[in-house]
Order: sequence, then structure tokens, then C-alpha cells
Amino acid sequence: MKEQFINCYPLSKTLRFSLIPVGKTEDNFNKKLLLENDKQRAENYENVKSYIDRFHKEYIKSALANARIEKINEYAALYWKSNKDDSDAKAMESLEDDIRKQISKQLTSTANFKRLFGKELICEDLPAFLTDENEKETVECFRSFTTYFNGFNTNRKNMYSSEKKSTAIAYRCVNDNLPRFLDNIKTFQKIFDNLSDETITKLNTDLYNRFGRKIEDIFSVDYFDFVLAQSGIKIYNSMIGGYTCSDGTKIQGFQGLNECIDRYNQQVAKNEKSKRLPLMKPLRKQILSEKDSVSFIPEKFNSDNEVLLAIEEYYNNHISDIDSLTELLQSLNTYNANGIFIKSGAAVSDISNAVFNSWNVLRLAWNEKYEALHPVTSTTKIDKYIEKRDKVYKSIKSFSLFELQELGAENGNEITDWYISSINECNRKIKETYLPARELLKSDYEKDYDKRLYKNEKATELVKKLLDAIKEFQQLVKPLNGTGKEENKDELFYGKFTSFYDSVADIDRLYDKVRNYITQKPYSKDKIKLNFDNPQLLGGWDKNKESDYRTVILRKNDFYYLAVMDKSHSKVFVNAPEITSEDEDYYEKMEYKLLPGPNKMLPKVFFASRNIDKFQPSDRILDIRKRESFKKGATFNKSECHEFIDYFKESIKKHDDWSKFGFEFSPTESYNDISEFYREVSDQGYYISFSKISKNYIDKLVENGYIYLFQIYNKDFSKYSKGTPNLHTLYFKMLFDERNLSNVVYKLNGEAEMFYREASINDKEKITHHANQPIKNKNPDNEKKESVFEYDIVKDKRFTKRQFSLHVSVTINFKAHGQEFLNYDVRKAVKYKDDNYVIGIDRGERNLIYISVINSNGEIVEQMSLNEIIGDNGYSVDYQKLLDKKEKERDKARKNWTSVENIKELKEGYISQVVHKICELVIKYDAVIAMEDLNFGFKRGRFPVEKQVYQKFENMLISKLNLLIDKKAEPTENGGLLRAYQLTNKFDGVNKAKQNGIIFYVPAWDTSKIDPVTGFVDLLKPKYTSVREAKKLFETIDDIKYNTNTDMFEFCIDYGKFPRCNSDFKKTWTVCTNSSRILSFRNEKKNNEWDNKQIVLTDEFKSLFNVFGIDYTSDLKASILSISNADFYNRLIRLLSLTLQMRNSIIGSTLPEDDYLISPVANDRGEFYDSRNYKGSNAALPCDADANGAYNIARKALWAINVLKDTPDDMLQKAKLSITNAEWLEYTQR
Repeated sequence: MKEQFINCYPLSKTLRFSLIPVGKTEDNFNKKLLLENDKQRAENYENVKSYIDRFHKEYIKSALANARIEKINEYAALYWKSNKDDSDAKAMESLEDDIRKQISKQLTSTANFKRLFGKELICEDLPAFLTDENEKETVECFRSFTTYFNGFNTNRKNMYSSEKKSTAIAYRCVNDNLPRFLDNIKTFQKIFDNLSDETITKLNTDLYNRFGRKIEDIFSVDYFDFVLAQSGIKIYNSMIGGYTCSDGTKIQGFQGLNECIDRYNQQVAKNEKSKRLPLMKPLRKQILSEKDSVSFIPEKFNSDNEVLLAIEEYYNNHISDIDSLTELLQSLNTYNANGIFIKSGAAVSDISNAVFNSWNVLRLAWNEKYEALHPVTSTTKIDKYIEKRDKVYKSIKSFSLFELQELGAENGNEITDWYISSINECNRKIKETYLPARELLKSDYEKDYDKRLYKNEKATELVKKLLDAIKEFQQLVKPLNGTGKEENKDELFYGKFTSFYDSVADIDRLYDKVRNYITQKPYSKDKIKLNFDNPQLLGGWDKNKESDYRTVILRKNDFYYLAVMDKSHSKVFVNAPEITSEDEDYYEKMEYKLLPGPNKMLPKVFFASRNIDKFQPSDRILDIRKRESFKKGATFNKSECHEFIDYFKESIKKHDDWSKFGFEFSPTESYNDISEFYREVSDQGYYISFSKISKNYIDKLVENGYIYLFQIYNKDFSKYSKGTPNLHTLYFKMLFDERNLSNVVYKLNGEAEMFYREASINDKEKITHHANQPIKNKNPDNEKKESVFEYDIVKDKRFTKRQFSLHVSVTINFKAHGQEFLNYDVRKAVKYKDDNYVIGIDRGERNLIYISVINSNGEIVEQMSLNEIIGDNGYSVDYQKLLDKKEKERDKARKNWTSVENIKELKEGYISQVVHKICELVIKYDAVIAMEDLNFGFKRGRFPVEKQVYQKFENMLISKLNLLIDKKAEPTENGGLLRAYQLTNKFDGVNKAKQNGIIFYVPAWDTSKIDPVTGFVDLLKPKYTSVREAKKLFETIDDIKYNTNTDMFEFCIDYGKFPRCNSDFKKTWTVCTNSSRILSFRNEKKNNEWDNKQIVLTDEFKSLFNVFGIDYTSDLKASILSISNADFYNRLIRLLSLTLQMRNSIIGSTLPEDDYLISPVANDRGEFYDSRNYKGSNAALPCDADANGAYNIARKALWAINVLKDTPDDMLQKAKLSITNAEWLEYTQR
């Protein structure tokens, strides 16, 4: 199958190399102050970004000044509507989308919008906007270097998006501010009716004198147009909170509306809560303006004093708001619990865990409430029912405090009481942590202390404890924001809460930047782009443009060099002296030729007025061009297209450069249209050759500073290099390999870049392990515990010296014009393949990644845990052990804010090894891959590989399968460098489909906790609720008996009689109390931590029956139903639940025997599946629960393949490959 997917589509790769200066290159580089110029430009870049932001703010203000947004009244009517249903919610979302688009259009449809992101901004608009001459001068240095701002401009362009993104201007207007604006309008009417005429008159006079507005105008829907830009928001917030000078001081005599409300509440409604008026909510500042309120927090801290000053300023500026918020929550019980909301999701789970010591108490209580309102019947399809129930839960945007308290009522604790005690504790902690840190924060640290802050553990601890306490406070109150769009909000509460919370939330920015500063590495990866005073540097390689781009590639003895020409000597290679003797030493210089974009370039050159005499287009050809009959379209004429192509062919022969390409064109009559001809020109319009240049000449150029010569280097070019080079090296060398150049697969692109990185670890900070001294091996499982090296080993050696580097782009499969979307072709290939193999991949609970390979019959041919990986060198590495150790070290470091050992490289190293192993299996078995579908509803549970890392693994696997190369194969062999497999769709960084080439995504429902032999699944999930419900359960079970021959109790269950279980294919099961189970419970004797114990099922059942005087050898079911004791049924149902429990794990243990799968149902031969009976990679059945997960994930993909085999070719693309729960149960049980 894989042979059908070779060289399918082109891919671009950026290759990265270090550059080693040759001869006097570095001396000359320093003498010319080339680095200083680029350093200054890098510093100026940061300043110019702030100027650009100022320009953007002015542009936003101007673009929105006369905006007239429609449908606000329609949205307001829905927003204020009571008892909104789903259709109302959808209508609101649709209107929000429409309003965002209107605002975005207002911003992007101006004549100047595109200039914000082009060279005009730097060359014309920004200089005209600035008034400070120094700032203008700073911008001027980028006149020829406008591409510096490409990335920054892309980021800023996102602000103008209409999408539902929190960083967009339209989002700030609609999703953040419109709800507050409408809440204030509703609140204002009550305020207007209650404040005295004198107060209203005073407010109106102040407002009119300052802004020419009346208060009634501002609190109307039509005024929303005026609060889109920051200038309008500032006026609006000033009217609410009072007027302030630029330094933040209040203007005396001008009161804000909230100040009047406060006075009213204190004087008129002090003792009557019903008369109190809610405060108005300030709007959030517009994007780019929010930084003004946290101006004491820089983009990046540069000194210890700067850090401590920022923390002190935050505390002084925000402590009063923290106290006010604390006071507000202390009186939480006095507000309307139906009008205070908690946002759904993680916040509800966190509250559940904090109040009830379990993450899912509130969710389970909600499930029960839902099921009571929507009872399951005999016709209910349980998987659809659960899917709908979960969908309903996820659709709930927020819960009122009252709703949550009702859900938690059975568990006894009051959520409001917990909030009140927690907020008091958090406030106390902030004050307690500030006191010991105060002296430090107020100090001139760099003068008073001799240790850098990040090395001063005591100081770091003081800072961290304070910021942690404030962060904890913020995290506690954050969920009370709800969504901000709920009906019937208690505006008395939210009028106060909103502005206090907005203030406290500044801690996010401060916390992250302080932490990043203190935990920064002892080295810096910051690099400076090098230009050599040439804005076109490395723009391309074409021989005719060498003097513009001023760079060439040289080769000598299989080493490659980059030569950069000095700006005063840009033609040193034009008339380079020829080699005069065969014995003369030489470099080879790359001669690069490219005919770019033939569809534009050929007409541009052959019809240029200056070239008419040379290429002599006839009147007939000029007429065809004018009528465009050579192009596909209404005027297309095939024979005239052929005439036009013939003219191009003849003209190419006359062209000085292009005639040397050696084009071999198809017969003209074979072209269906001109695009086919252009494609042939593009495919052949590229060549590289080498010419010899005297080494003496090159050496003199270097000596005199006419060129700067660098060896292109990585470890594969070292004389000590061993083993197979990495892929980047192989790609680079293949660019110049004759096997490639004879039929180009690898093409060298322009737009390369050079960088410089300073040494950031000095000699004092350098950590050296000296030669001939034993050093411990990092891998704890390595039999060799120590190693001795003949040379010094320097930690982070690459950061102890300066480094030049080169980034160069290449295109692989340059001539490929095939399909980038392979799904249909893969489906067709597996349909007609007789022996399909599937690699099932599971993110296990005990294993990082588990793999099971099955054949077309569903038989296991290989299964393995990838906790431990044996590398190509034969050494085994237990990554689970290493990652666990690193995680513990990292967690401890994070808690102490010491420098965190980077676990990222270890994880990426592990993922890389896993991907390599899977790709080996793909080649070995010509297999497809099955993975759990993360978008389908991610499997719940505790996993050593978290979702984010698993997603990275998935992306890395897709990327690897985009271009799967066997480095050890000959380049011209299938799978070699020139014939790479491409087994997944061209990857754009996001995967949302149910298939990606050979990767099939399957729902992970019941893949690990299912009997792989009988297909039995515990659908019953018994739970004690009451004696009546318990009796109903056991009445419905067909029979309950004790089997004296097997010494087991048997429960004969017909799933068809239980509505919850009616999706099962096989209805009748005999569940037996075979063997033992592991009971997990919270042990009060061990501080309520999780603990385990083995339960021998039959013995436990006997013991229970004996306690209650039941003769289990007679009519056991009748005896059970004769009991009416709650404790009896509680214990009996727990034992039945344990019997049905297939996965059994001892918490905290990593031993394979402490995690096993056992079935309570026997097969046709009376045997019970027990994973402990299956060992080794070639065992016939899964050897543990994670193996079972991988096995069944593979089987779900095999089911999909069988669907494809029964699907007509023309319907393959539409075939439904996502197996339902009912289909899965039928498949496994058949």
C-alpha cells in the first residue's frame, strides 16, 4: 500500500546550521562594526513596536469615530428577555457574530488599512504621525528593513478580526463590553428614579460641560456606537467612576455616578437593603489600551530592582480593591444566590473538590437530576441518551450559586459558607506574606544585596509566597464572574464585584512575568538577525543577482561554506580568476539558476518593449495575447494556445540564460492548456552546477575583508561524527547530489537568514566536568553507572561562546503536483488490500503509550508498552521512570521557584522515539494506524501523558508521516531520500478530521474496560440510592444463585430489562464472583488518602449473607428481596459493582501485576479472561488493561476497514467510519 504514496506533494523545510567563521572573518566582521549596527537595529525594533501600537490606537479611534452599528436594539431585546430558550441563545450568538463583523468591517474597509501592515507604515505613515525627532530617526533606520516587522504586523492584524477571539477589538466591544453596557442601561432606570433631582442635575451639568452630553443620552442603546473606541470608553468610565487627571488624581468637584450611588446607599438606604441601588459597571479598556493601567509591568523585566518595584506598586495599588472584594464576599449570604453565577467547566469541578472532597459530586448530582426529569425507558438508546445528557450539560454556560448549593445539598456543606471562610483565609494570607516581604520590596536590591534575585532562595521564597497568595485569591473569586450574560443577575452584587475583580485580575500579567524572570535559564537563546548592511541579504541565490544578495555557497572536500560579500566588494565573484593549474587547490562555487513563476515571468520578458526586437512576437501572437484565447475561459482556443506555446518555446531558445536549462518539452499538440506547459517550464527551470575558484583567491578575499567566510556546520560535519547523519544534514547534502540534480526532488529556496547569538554563560558561571573524572550516567537502568571521558564536558557549552547561525529553506518533492489530501486514495488502497494490518495506539493509565498490532482477522501479532524504548544503539531507556523523576523535580522546583530543569526536551525526545518506533512498524507491516479521537470526547481518567503532550505526539506523528524516509536506504530506493513515503495529508498544524491519510481516529468509548473475548461491558453500573430502588434492581435480575461446583455466586442478568443497558447486542449474561478484585477507597487512618485492598468476592458475599442470616444455598433471590435493611443493600450493591469491575489497579504502584483486567463472564469453554495469564509481546490476548485499550482501538479501525470493503468506490469518501457504541458492542460480541 505504501508504495502508492511516494512523492505525492511538495513540502518546505527550514534547515538550521551553525556557522563557523573562517580565517580573519570574525576580526574583519568586528572591525566593520557590522554587529553593532544590527544590535542597534534590534534595540530600535522594540521601541518602534511601541510607536506602531500608538499609531494603531489612533487608527482605531479614527476608524470607529463615525461607526454606526446596526442590530444593537435587536440584541438588547434578546439580552433583556426573561426565560430565554435555546433558540434565543443561538439568535444572540448569531447577532454577536454579525455585530463583530460590522465592527471589523468598519476597521478594515478604510483606504489606509492595508498600509498598516506594509512598508508604507514604516516609510511614510509612522514618520508623519510621530512628532518627536528622535523617534522619527529611530524609525528611519528601518526604511530598507521593513520586513523586520512582518511577524509583529501579523500579530497586530489579528486585532482587527471578527472572530470570537479575546485579543480582537470587535470581541472586546461585543463579548466583553456590550453585556456590561446593557446591564448598566437596565440599572440606570432604577438609579434615575431614586436619585434626587438635584443630584441628576449636577451630574448632567458636569457631564455636559466636559463632554457635551446628558446622562440620559449615555445610558441608552443608541450610545453604544460611542463606546467602541478607547476615547469613548474613557468618557463613559469617567462618568461612572469620576474624573481623573493624567496622573490618576481625582478632579475635585466632579463626581461620578457611582460616587452618588454610594452616598445614596449610605444615607438613604443604609438600613433598608431593598432600597439600595446597584453600582454601574465600568467597561473594559480597548485592546492595546489595557497596558496603560499596568504600565509599571514592562514587557520583560531587565533587573532585580524593576521586579521588586513592580510587586510593591501592585500591592499598594490593589490592596484596597482586594479588601473591598473580601468585604463583599463576606456578605455573600445577604445577596440573591439565584443572581450570582459560577462559570461552567473547571470552576464547578474545583468547587466540588474543595467543598465536598471529590471532583465529580456536583456533576453526578446534576446527572441524577437530569435522569429524574428524563427517565430512561425500554425504548431508550442508552448511548444516544448519554450523548444527549452530556451535550445538555456542556451547553450550560453557568450555574447560579443557588443551583450548585441544591446539587450539593445531600453532602451537607454550604458553598457560600466555604466561599466566606476561604476568602477570609486568602485575605489573611496576603497580609501575612506581605509583612515579611515589605523590607525586601522597598529595598534598593542591587545595592543592598550581593546575590542576584534568582539565586537568593530566601528572597525568592518571600516574593513567591506573596504573589501565590494574591493569585490564590484571584483564582477563588474568578469563577463568580459567570459568563457576564446571565439573566436576573444580582446587580447589587455585580455592580461592586466587576470593577474590584477587573483590578485584581492584573495579577495574571505580573505573576507570569515575575516567575519567568526568576526561573529564567542561566543562558539566553535571544539572537540578532544579521544584515551586513544589506536589506536584500540572502534574498536568493541566482547567479545574476549575486551582487544584490551578496551571498554565495562554496564547497570544498565535502564541506560547505557561506561567503558574504562586503558591500564595497559585491562583484568579487564576477570576474574571479580561473584555475591555471590542475594541481592548484580550489573551492567549488555554486552556480544557481532559477526561472521563477513561468506564468508571469515568460510574458513579462518576452513581451517587454525593450525585448521586442530580440523575441519578435508576430502580430498573430500579439493578437492571441490581447484576446487571451490561450487561457482557459470563454475565449479559449486550443490551436491558438498551441501557437502561443510554440512562440514561448522559440523565445526560450533565444534567451541568454534560459536557453541553458536544457528544456525537454512535450510535443506542443499534447498540451490541453497552457498551464501544463508552464508546469513543465517550472519543473525544469532550475539547475545547480559548480565552478572552480582558486583557494588562494578566496583566502585573499577573506584576508582583506572583501568577503566574510563561514563554514556551514553541525555535528554531522565534525571529524568525530559517528553513525547516520540527521535528516537536515541529508536534505542539505542532497541539494547538491548529482542524483537529485538529474531529476530535482530537493530544491534550494531563497529568503535564507543569518543570526548571531551572544555568549550568555561567562567563565565564572560555566560548569565544567573535567577530563578523566567519572560522571554518573543519566539513565538509571544503564548497567554502566559511570563514564569517563578524555575531554572536558561543559554544561550548556553552546551558550558559553558566541554563535553565528544560518536558516535556509528547501522544497522537497519540488516537481510533485499530486493530491495533498490522501484520504480517498488510502480508503481505496485498504479496500483492495487483502492483508490489512492495524497499529492501535493507546494513551494508557499505567503506560505512557501502548501499541497493539493486529491482522485482518483481529489477531494480535505484536503488543508492547513504550514506557521503555530500545534505541538504535541497543541501549534501553525507561522514559516513564525518567519523566516521573523529572516531573517530581520540576514540581518541587516550581513550588520553590528555583530554576526549573527543562522537561520539555525529555518529553520531545520521548515522543520522537515513539514516533520512530511506530513508523518502523508502519513500514514493517505496511499498516494503517488507529488512534483515539481527541475531538470525540477525551477519555477521562488519570494519564501519565496529558492531553497536551498526546496532542503534540499526534502532530509529530502526522508530520513525520508527511515525509517518511528510511535514512539507511539508498536514496533512489522506495522510502529513500529521493523516494520518500507520504502517508498523511499535508499538515497545517491542526487536525480535526476522523481520518488523516493512514491514520484513522476512533471513539475511545469502552476500549479498555471490555472483555476482549466475550465483549462483555459493565453497562449496569449499579449504585445504591434507596432500599426501594435496590429491591427494584434485584427483582429485575433474572436469577441469583450460588454454584457449589465452582464456589461462585452467579447473577443471571438480562440487559434487555434494564433501559440503561438496552444498547447491548447480547442481552443475557451470567456474571460470576470469580477470583478477587482491588477495592480503592479513602482511608481515614491515612489522612483520607487513597488506599487499596484485595477483596475475594465469593468470601465477601458469603460473609454478608451470613451477617443477615441468609441461606445462600437455597432460593437466594427471594431471600435477598425479603430484607429491607439499607446497610445490607448498600453493601450488596457495592459487592455487585466490584464483581462487575474489570480493571483492577493498586494506586501508586507501577508493577504490571498490580494492574490487571479480569472478566466476570466466562467464555463458551467456561474460562474467564484474566490479563495476568497473557505475557509477552506475542501473547494471543491483551496482557493488561492498557494493552486491551490499544487492541480495541485497533479493532475499531478494523471495523472501519470492513465497512470500506463493502462500500462502492464512488461512495468511499462518504463512508461512515466512526463506530457507534451499539455497533461496537455488536462487533465485539459477535
